Amino acid sequence: WHCPRPASFEQYGCYPGAGTVGSTEACLLAALALKLRWRSWYARTTGQSVAQVRGVYPNLVISTCFQACWEKFFRYMDVEPNFVAPSVRTFAVDAKQIAAACNERTIGVIAVLGNHYGGQYDPVRAISDELRALNARTGWQIGIHVDAASGGFVAPFRPSSTPWDFRVPAVLSISASGHKFGESVCGTGWVVWREREDLSEHVAVDVAYLGGKAESFTLNFSRPASGVYVQLYKFLRLGRDGYSRLTDNMLSTAHFLRTSLAALRLPHGTNGGANGEQRVLNGRRGDEGLDGNGSTPIFTLLDAVGEAGCRAGAPGASWHSDCLPVVAACLNPELELPFDCIDLQHVLAESHWYVSGYKMSFHHPESGELQPLFTDAPAERTMLRIVVKSSLTRQLAGDLVASLEKAIGFLLLVGDGYAHMHARSKTRTKEHATSNGVVC
Repeated sequence: WHCPRPASFEQYGCYPGAGTVGSTEACLLAALALKLRWRSWYARTTGQSVAQVRGVYPNLVISTCFQACWEKFFRYMDVEPNFVAPSVRTFAVDAKQIAAACNERTIGVIAVLGNHYGGQYDPVRAISDELRALNARTGWQIGIHVDAASGGFVAPFRPSSTPWDFRVPAVLSISASGHKFGESVCGTGWVVWREREDLSEHVAVDVAYLGGKAESFTLNFSRPASGVYVQLYKFLRLGRDGYSRLTDNMLSTAHFLRTSLAALRLPHGTNGGANGEQRVLNGRRGDEGLDGNGSTPIFTLLDAVGEAGCRAGAPGASWHSDCLPVVAACLNPELELPFDCIDLQHVLAESHWYVSGYKMSFHHPESGELQPLFTDAPAERTMLRIVVKSSLTRQLAGDLVASLEKAIGFLLLVGDGYAHMHARSKTRTKEHATSNGVVC
């Protein structure tokens, strides 16, 4: 992560950071340090006491594609979320919109390195450039925490990745999960700060009653050491070369799945139901009727690689560098299919595959209001996501594709039932909204 050697290194003999219980605790600690850092700055600049500043409600700027841990932070640490919604075309926030969302009460900006919907990276370097210009104009000190829960163990092993870590000046801290792509056991997390002064020192607690002096950074004092030992073993066992090969393999498998989804098509006029044709065409098999005039793609790809990457070929190309080994797609809206991606998730589970289906919406952590994830996609639209881990071999990926094809065939066969089910659901939703004075 290219952390510079801090001024306090000689005194403490280490970089400022901590092992945590997953990336959730790491995010909570990093953001808490940002809040206490802001409180000290705000008291100095406004001439208020720390007690007076405690009455000011700070905010944190973050994408609507946030991880679930941030909802905990907003609730537990009494910080207002200031959301910026990305486009469905990119899943990544716009740096200028991030800067526009900041104000004197902003404790920091969260840049997500691999969101859990499509695996895209927020543009950390561009956000840094905007924040540095903003700070220069206003005298603020807004910095970035990189939530690299997944990308922290992927991006370092892709040489062509755009700088996202401590090489970027405004990055103050980085957190990652050791058990997602770090190959450690569940419950392993890490947080690293750029320096101790005015950052990690805010969450450090001196502990002397065990004999000698030590500092505790974590929310919980006692914890199992297994995650730390397994992570160390994997570092020693795999090394940089081993992690690089794992990353290449996962991206290659994701590319196979992506191109396989792009190859699934339906004959024109197919939209499900007992009276329609139910045959799924597969370009990899060379099925008849696959010409552009006779069939329509079943899926629209949404991840960072997308259609362009499928056409380009090998995953070594540059557009495979700034993303996770994740395949994201939605059912082609042109087909007007009677089922959605959540229905597909349930049917696919019958083949013992769990592929996450989501609606493109989220509940606001404070109001509970349902809001769209994106600026240009309806909240009720659904999507699916396939996360490729090192344990997903090419053979297993082939079975997943076959199971997807089988599940779609079944959904087409019983399409009338799904159309009726969704129509009833929409009617109930409309009646509920009308009874509460909401115009749909």
